[in-house]
Parts: sequence; structure tokens; C-alpha cells
Amino acid sequence: MDVEKNHSNSSETILIKANFFAFGIGSSVNRFMIEGMAHVGMGEPMIVTKPEFADQQSEKFRKYISNPVLTEVKRDFGKFQAYDVEPLSSPDILAERR
Repeated sequence: MDVEKNHSNSSETILIKANFFAFGIGSSVNRFMIEGMAHVGMGEPMIVTKPEFADQQSEKFRKYISNPVLTEVKRDFGKFQAYDVEPLSSPDILAERR
């Protein structure tokens, strides 16, 4: 879909300095878009197919992001002239992140 392509392109330019955790709830969650947004934003996708588990999953997510260990990681290549470095930024390190 065009919406998904456009969403991914805009996410790449906006989310260079942030981690983005996409959360989808319901039986018809667009997994492709949720997982793509999380991947581009260097976060994790959270998908709940049964609404009755939404509270439990949101609490798990809250705990997941509440313990940052290392944030705003910057890379320094010294005198080496690095180019085409991927990803453009490094994700935050969270205590619960695997």
C-alpha cells in the first residue's frame, strides 16, 4: 500500500533521534506497518490480537521502557572519515531489551 511506503519514508527522516515503539491492538492489526515503524524507529513492535490482553501488554511495555541503561548513544570515529553509516543513530539500551 502507498500509505505504508509513505509512512516508512517519513518515519526514517523524523525518528533519527528517537526510539519508536509501535503498539497495535485488535484482530486486524496491520503487522507490516507496526513492525516496519518499530524497525525504522529502532524500537520494538507490540501487537495484541485480543483486546482483553491489552492492559497486561501495556503494563509489560511500561516496565520495558522504564529502565533505560544507556541513552543518546553517539558514535565517534575519530580521524577516520566514515560514510554511509547504518543505522544513522543507535537505539537506546533498556534493561529489558534483548
